[in-house]
Amino acid sequence: MKHQSERAWRFGCQARPWLQTLGQDEFTRQLPKVMRQIASVGFEGFETALACLPLDDPASFAAWRAGANGIELVAAHTGGAWWEPDTAASVPDLLEQVSRLPDLGCHRLMVSIGRGVIGIDDQALEKMMVTLRTLGMGAAQYGVDIAIHNHDHELADDARVLRAIVGGTSGGEIRLGADLGWVAHGGWDPAVFIDTFGDRLSYLHVRDVREIDGRARFVEVGSGDMDWPAIRAALGRVSYTGWLVAESEFTDTWIGFSDPMQTAEAQVAGMRERLRPA
Repeated sequence: MKHQSERAWRFGCQARPWLQTLGQDEFTRQLPKVMRQIASVGFEGFETALACLPLDDPASFAAWRAGANGIELVAAHTGGAWWEPDTAASVPDLLEQVSRLPDLGCHRLMVSIGRGVIGIDDQALEKMMVTLRTLGMGAAQYGVDIAIHNHDHELADDARVLRAIVGGTSGGEIRLGADLGWVAHGGWDPAVFIDTFGDRLSYLHVRDVREIDGRARFVEVGSGDMDWPAIRAALGRVSYTGWLVAESEFTDTWIGFSDPMQTAEAQVAGMRERLRPA
């Protein structure tokens, strides 16, 4: 039976496979087509890089959405070394771009953190907190949430960096847009992660993980070894109501399909099978 806290989560797709396949310039030119392709697979929303969005032309973007079954832009994505002074100095310019996201119907900016965060000292961590708080408070003025997208490096040393972010910011400033595949890759049980950080989760990336020759490799949802019933139950326990967004990442850690449409089709099929409330 369905857990009383479970619901039918909405499914989205990170457009990264198209971006990686086409390159930024061609991807940006073909974004209307990519939106139609993602919608045709059955996804209700999509996420893509902030730099690829037509922030100056919301009317055209509205037309593109209409031609793609009304697909929603559920998040834009950017990243940086947020503890560095140069990155902190760029926040006003970033907020100017953020201010235009609602014109595209988008109210979330996903923020990644560079691998250089590994091993930074407490002083650098505090500098990062100041920058993230500034970004979060500024974005909130425009009705945009900032959500941290993790890789495995934020989970090292018992999630030292992620715990610092949660402890050093408020939920009104910074949320978590966790990637459960990277959570598993980083050595955490995703269900334990959800129970630990559930009150800050507002958005989730999903993929699967399969261990080959002692190395964790990424595949589409349902093609790996992750315990999806346990994940689904954990999401129910924390009453998660946000989006579940498939991410296929064409790097040396990826062993799934190498064609954007094929991997999107496999992801949505796996999500429908594994992530619909029982």
